[in-house]
Amino acid sequence: MKQHNHRKAIITVILITIFVLIYLAVYFGLLIWNLPNLMLKILCGFIGLVLVAILIVVSRQRLDEIKGGETDDLSKY
Repeated sequence: MKQHNHRKAIITVILITIFVLIYLAVYFGLLIWNLPNLMLKILCGFIGLVLVAILIVVSRQRLDEIKGGETDDLSKY
């Protein structure tokens, strides 16, 4: 039963990460597409890349927690 909970938690983290990545790509893509100034486009692109990097780091940390046996992280609080 524990293995099933781990698998389910891992799949959930991966799916949420993919959905948020798609959302960020569409949001910042449309934002960059509609901005008139090149400097604003570069700034927004940089912000988008930083957010994607943070999302990936946090998702990897969560996956490491799950693999370490900590599936219910809210029970600590």
